[in-house]
Amino acid sequence: MAKIISQIYFESYSQFDGIGDLKRLELVLNGLDDEALMIKLEKKRKNGRNDYPVRVMWNLIIAMKVFQHKSVESFRKELSRNKQLREICGLTDGIPRKHLVPTSGAFCRFIKLLKSEQEEIDKLFASLVEKLYEELPSFGELLAGDGKYIDSYSKSPYSKPNPKAGDRADNDAKHSIKEYHYTGTGVVL
Repeated sequence: MAKIISQIYFESYSQFDGIGDLKRLELVLNGLDDEALMIKLEKKRKNGRNDYPVRVMWNLIIAMKVFQHKSVESFRKELSRNKQLREICGLTDGIPRKHLVPTSGAFCRFIKLLKSEQEEIDKLFASLVEKLYEELPSFGELLAGDGKYIDSYSKSPYSKPNPKAGDRADNDAKHSIKEYHYTGTGVVL
């Protein structure tokens, strides 16, 4: 019989239980050592339009993840009604703008720019993981994975095919198998 182990929270982070999303966002933004990435992105932008500076767009992308929005449009709607969120991300710096929040196109172009700096983003992530190893000596020793399916955005195999899209949909994952692996310590992995 599988032993059920309740989720254990990191003791050193218990002071963050119950804080609001805006405070969590501030903690994340202050904890990122992203200066090298920002400098690279600003050099790439050069003298182009600067309605939404690189640092503001980066803050918005991080906020979108912290607030767990699955689409740019749902996040833009949140931004349009949440003044505090706009202020934390840097959208109230006195620069006159045509739009209150960045357009979908602005987000799309910035995400494309970010993809060109994947190596620098990987370094940033690796440094965050390294900090966790320093703060939590047993970090990563035991790991359990959740059996939730990964969200799929492909069209149903029964929908009308799009001739322009070709055969790019991933329709071969129609079933799954749940497996259990045990270690000698009685912990389910």
